[in-house]
Amino acid sequence: MEYEIIGPAPTSVRLQPFGQVLDGVLIQAKYVSLAVAYLHYGAIDIIGRHLSQILQQDGQADVVIGIRNSSSRALRSLAAIIGVSNMSLYWQRGQGNFHPKLYLLANNTNLDTATQLDVFVGSSNLTGAGLKHNLEINVHLKFNRPSDSNQITEWKNRWARIRNLPGIRPYSEQLISNLERRGAFRQSQTEANLDDLFPASATTTEIDLNSTTYVQTLQPNDFPNSGESDAIIPRAARKANVDFWGWPDLFLRSPGGHRQRVFSNTLLRYRSREVSTSSRLYEVESVANFRLSCSAARSLLPSRHDNYLFTMQIEGNSCTIRFLSPSDSDYSDYYASTRPLSNSPKRWGYI
Repeated sequence: MEYEIIGPAPTSVRLQPFGQVLDGVLIQAKYVSLAVAYLHYGAIDIIGRHLSQILQQDGQADVVIGIRNSSSRALRSLAAIIGVSNMSLYWQRGQGNFHPKLYLLANNTNLDTATQLDVFVGSSNLTGAGLKHNLEINVHLKFNRPSDSNQITEWKNRWARIRNLPGIRPYSEQLISNLERRGAFRQSQTEANLDDLFPASATTTEIDLNSTTYVQTLQPNDFPNSGESDAIIPRAARKANVDFWGWPDLFLRSPGGHRQRVFSNTLLRYRSREVSTSSRLYEVESVANFRLSCSAARSLLPSRHDNYLFTMQIEGNSCTIRFLSPSDSDYSDYYASTRPLSNSPKRWGYI
């Protein structure tokens, strides 16, 4: 591991400006994860172009921003650059201020195979002043594989824990508009009126990133009797353990423009019945949905399957999907591994 102390700072301190160093690393990056307390528009001019280029070259971005002191204009601008599905907002009353300044950049979208990881941590938020003008102190940590493999894995796991914090919600224009109506972006903002916009739905239970099985409850709109034969998988579930799904490395563009992963060998199980078929996972980017499509599921499930569970195991281009009803003997064991999803009766988890 190598490290460097950087600014920005007065020239007498002799530190390179953080924005300049970050810009140089962004040019080489394929993976970017940022968690910052707030965002101002001045930062867009500094990093926006390179973030756009990373995504145009099939790179990956994952950005978490606190709303306190952030600019709604800047949030909208960044979402337009990186896409709404790659951005989340944080707020939670009574848990202390969201105050990180963490920047992770790698030369591969899969951190398990990335040969270089650059980590910046310090005092600079995503603002023009924080990147170029303020007196800031930041540390630039440089990890290289194979000598720093354990540290790269540790930072990967640490980021997963940050993504699973209570109070994180996917970005949407509706959320921004609601926050503006509540006065969340004013200097005199009050906290008591945001609880319903940021429900504390996640638990502090950590996700085991070595999990081999995904578990989710089903609702009437999952594998419906007519229309699309899809089950909607919460975006929060995907983001909590991207390696389980192979996201985004193993997802290719379909003729319809969606990123998808096809499982040509899919085994469906429900009690004593089994069906061999195919299935696919795909993302509907316009609404930030992640979906499991398998038309044969209808042949196994009863017409009413509210609160049924399905489990999913993945290996290469094969997967096994098992359905359980509330009356099955091991249903409660699987159900105990799930957690609630905000504003939904759906639950999900990993074991």
